[in-house]
Amino acid sequence: MFDLEEYCTQQFSAGRGVVIMPALGIFSVDGVLTQSEVTFAHSSCISGVSSIIEQAHLIEIQEDFTTQDIKYQLDGRSIREVATTFTCIKKSVFTNSDLAIFSFDPLHFQSFKHHDSDLLFLKSLSDQAFNALNVIRFMHCDLFVPDKLPMIPGYWQNSNGFMGACIALPNQLPEIVAGSQMGGAVSSGLGIGLESTDTIGMEGHPFVTAIEPDEPSRNEVGKIIEHALKLYNRAMYANSDTLKFINVMALFEYLGTGDKFTSFKQVRPKLQSHIAQSREQYENLSKVFQTLTSLTVDGVNVGYRTRIIHEGALLEDLIPLAPEREKLFRDLTQYIQLIIRGMYQFTDHTLESLQEQRTLKLQTIGIST
Repeated sequence: MFDLEEYCTQQFSAGRGVVIMPALGIFSVDGVLTQSEVTFAHSSCISGVSSIIEQAHLIEIQEDFTTQDIKYQLDGRSIREVATTFTCIKKSVFTNSDLAIFSFDPLHFQSFKHHDSDLLFLKSLSDQAFNALNVIRFMHCDLFVPDKLPMIPGYWQNSNGFMGACIALPNQLPEIVAGSQMGGAVSSGLGIGLESTDTIGMEGHPFVTAIEPDEPSRNEVGKIIEHALKLYNRAMYANSDTLKFINVMALFEYLGTGDKFTSFKQVRPKLQSHIAQSREQYENLSKVFQTLTSLTVDGVNVGYRTRIIHEGALLEDLIPLAPEREKLFRDLTQYIQLIIRGMYQFTDHTLESLQEQRTLKLQTIGIST
């Protein structure tokens, strides 16, 4: 059980504010999980929510309100209050929802003068909570079953693109702030469906700690993995198969050489070193990656990435059948998993050292690059 009142007291004593955001689709029946200083908790596993939310400032529009009632309620209110009210967010969003809970520097909120700043702040909070789940989604989600994705933190059920949070500051009443944040796909499927038994061992898991910024042994490869997980997770939420494919191609290039640009022909062996277990497998993978990127047949380039990026084609037209596109993303998920998991043992290495290890790995199967 997560005691929200105790957590707020601890953070307020340290001069910190507390963010409470809806975070749906992570748990099924119970569970509490802390990742990167963000606690995710099933509604049944949080105590003290009601007492905090009841104090929160929010003007709720009731179903029987007339136009005059609404005008009376909002007369003289700030833009923040009016904008929040018209999102139709209610306190029950927080008392009946799974939540993401974490602290922040109050100065980041108190200095805002315009509602646009509120929206940017909400987006930054959502991003922080979203990224805290990158390893969890890496382990439990994929590119081909979007219904397994949890909702982006801040959105609530039927929020229609609005995002909200309850902001609690020291020596002040909590305030609920919401606004429009239409900026990407919002999964409304069943979600991951974790239970309390699934979270055992996840806090302090090596996949999380090895790439944390404050991990003393983390080197270039650890930083690359951390950012690669951000790219991979964003790709999962892409709102079309074409955009998802483009994001995956960008991810492959980044996994191969970090932020150093080079041709995909040079990137490909670096990626395949984590996947191929034999020379035959390596050669088959080479053909696959050429089809994904750039492949000339009878003088015509039929590679998917070339067709999409340079000729304006859509993946949905190049591969019209949905089951075949699903197979493609199933294969891409497997490649990404093998590459990133293969890189994890080198989180304390420089990129140059990793490339040397990749070369040695290929030499063991008879490939020289």
